[in-house]
Amino acid sequence: MKHLLVLGLIILDCFPLTVVGHNNVAVRKPAFQSSLYRKSTPAGPENAVDGNTDSNWSSRSCTHTVKEQSPWWKVDLQDIYKVDKVVITNRGDCCSQRLAGAVVRVGSWSSIASNTQCGTTVTRDRITKSTTLKFDCSHGTKGSYVSVQLEGQYQYLTLCEVEVYGTLWYQNVAVGKPASQSSLYKLSTPAGPENAVDGNTDSNWSSQSCTHTLKERNPWWRVQLQDTYKVDKVVITNREDCCSQRLVGAVVRVGSLSSIARNTQCGNTVTSDRITKSTTLKFDCSHGTKGCYVSVQLEGQYQYLTLCEVEVYGTL
Repeated sequence: MKHLLVLGLIILDCFPLTVVGHNNVAVRKPAFQSSLYRKSTPAGPENAVDGNTDSNWSSRSCTHTVKEQSPWWKVDLQDIYKVDKVVITNRGDCCSQRLAGAVVRVGSWSSIASNTQCGTTVTRDRITKSTTLKFDCSHGTKGSYVSVQLEGQYQYLTLCEVEVYGTLWYQNVAVGKPASQSSLYKLSTPAGPENAVDGNTDSNWSSQSCTHTLKERNPWWRVQLQDTYKVDKVVITNREDCCSQRLVGAVVRVGSLSSIARNTQCGNTVTSDRITKSTTLKFDCSHGTKGCYVSVQLEGQYQYLTLCEVEVYGTL
C-alpha cells in the first residue's frame, strides 16, 4: 500500500523501500558445461540449478561431464548481481573427492578464466567435512556469470546443486512502470507516456514507440518506479529521424515527490552540442539519488517533448 505523507502542499508518494533479502538467484537460469557424460543419462548442466539439493546420483538431479582436462560448468544469471555467497552441493553417494581443485568464479565475462575467484580453491580436507561447500565472495563480487571449474585437473566434474546468493546490482528499473506526461499530441497517434518505458529503444517516430506532447510551456514526462531506488544513471533515447534539437533544455530529476520541480536534478541540463554527438543522452545521478519518481522536463521552454526511451539504472 502507498504511504502518503503530507508536508504542507508536498506529497511523498513513494512505495516503502523494499528490503531485498539474499535469494538463490541461480534457480532455473540458463546453464552450460564443457561436456556431457552420456547423452542417455540425465546429467545436463540444468540439473545444478533445478532447486533440488539431493546429493545422490540416483536422484537424477546432478550434472556430469566426461573425464577431461579442466572441465567446467557455468550459469548465466541474466542480470548483473552483487554475489555474496555460492553454495555447492557435492555428490554424496560416492566420488566426492573428484571436486578437489574446484574453483568458483564470478564476473561479467562469458570466458570463465577472465572472472574473479570467489572464495578459496577446494581442498580434500574441506570435502571430507561436508557434502555442502560454501564460497565467500568477499563482500559482493559483481557479475552475471558464475562458474565452477576443475582448473588444471583431468577429471569428471559433477555438481548436484549450485546456489548463488546475492542481489541485483544494475538493471533498468523503469521498464513497464506507470508513466504520465503533461499532454498528448493526438489522441489517434500512439504517442502516450508508456512508450518511453516499453523496452524499445528505436529512435524513429514511425516505430510507434516514442512519446509526444503538445507544443506547450514546460512540457514534462514522468515515471513512477513503484519503490524507492538509488538511481545511478538515466539514459534517454532521443528522436533521431527529425526534431532532435527539441530536447535542448531538458532536465532530468529524481526524487520522492510527485511535484517534479521539487526533486533533485540528475546530471546536467541538455545543451545543443550534446544532442549533435549522439541520439543517446546519459545523465549521471551523482553516486545514487534516491526516489521513486524520475522525470524529464523542458524547463522554461515552449516546445514539444518527445522521448523514444527512458532507462533508469539503479538498485533498491
